[in-house]
Amino acid sequence: MKRFIYYPDHLVDITEPAISRQNLPLSAFNLLKYGYKVMTEPLFRGAPQTALHMISNMGNVANQRVRPSGGGEGLWTFDCQDVSIGDFWSKMFGRRELVDNVLSAMLHGIYGGNVWDLSMESSMFQSHLMTSQASNEPGDIWVLLEDHALAEAFKSGKDHEAVREMARNLQKGGYLYFKNGASSFTDAIVAQLRSNPNVSIKLGEPVKSIALDASLKVTVSVILHHAPSRKTTR
Repeated sequence: MKRFIYYPDHLVDITEPAISRQNLPLSAFNLLKYGYKVMTEPLFRGAPQTALHMISNMGNVANQRVRPSGGGEGLWTFDCQDVSIGDFWSKMFGRRELVDNVLSAMLHGIYGGNVWDLSMESSMFQSHLMTSQASNEPGDIWVLLEDHALAEAFKSGKDHEAVREMARNLQKGGYLYFKNGASSFTDAIVAQLRSNPNVSIKLGEPVKSIALDASLKVTVSVILHHAPSRKTTR
């Protein structure tokens, strides 16, 4: 699929060059062609300097990593310090041109937000943030504690085989997509709740308040049309 960014007054094709072991001459030509584009297009201004900075700074990044504390059973923990996507990559790149011109355009189409406000910890770059702050050995994998707890819960859940199959399929690519977009997830939650006889879903009834009582039950007050407020407990 072709990808373009409009900068500063024309479309720039940023589609990855086609590379194939079966046709090395063509692959080499495509790489040279893409390299020429990087060197000449204003969109990629600062790219050569960025590459040199990242290569020369690799040792400094490694020395700044902390050694996590042992958590038992092969688990290690450390306090990950979140930063914005813009701050992280501008520091890694040593300059901000590529962040403002390329990364910002790409992520705005995904998250619809400003890279200088978006969280690294909550983005697709989560693993980059963690590995930049904690030293690791070959085979180490860093995940958020809540994600680890969720993974452990999946192992004992009734749908654990379906989850494993999804994980195996994900290894073949890099991202997981819902067939009908993010609404597929909420639609599945609604369908699961509707199948539960202990759950009733009310639509078109404005919520007045939500409160948690001493017995840890949630009380929801709704406003009925032409009637006093009604409370339901879940």
